[in-house]
Amino acid sequence: MRKYLLVLFVIVTILITACSEEVKKDSQEKQLEIHGWTSAIGAVEGNYETQSFSYTIFLTNEKDSLVNIKWIEPILGEKFKNKVIENELKININKDIPSKEYIEIEGEIIFDAKGMSKQEIVELEPFITYIRVMSDEVVDIKIGK
Repeated sequence: MRKYLLVLFVIVTILITACSEEVKKDSQEKQLEIHGWTSAIGAVEGNYETQSFSYTIFLTNEKDSLVNIKWIEPILGEKFKNKVIENELKININKDIPSKEYIEIEGEIIFDAKGMSKQEIVELEPFITYIRVMSDEVVDIKIGK
């Protein structure tokens, strides 16, 4: 009986290990990634009640083939999206990114900061949580942590 249980345990262990290795391979598939980004906040035309959140992202093609990027759209954090004045956030790109190369994409989001202190504006973070990318497929890429 002990030999039977030992053999069964070894078989189950091998099966679990093989399945987990397959999951690891799938999750490590090469993809589009953001390898850097910067952002800044400032008044719009000297009007401190209307602020601009400007950003630059560096979208890298980690795939082994060329990718055509049709558009990107920032997905906003819950607190921040309630302050946004302009609703159209999609940026048309229509560019190819060769394998292992990147493109730089700049965007700007205008938001209402009427009556807000600098600290209250900072507390709206995260401003952007994901970048939605439309290529041959739609991909959401997480920003930051």
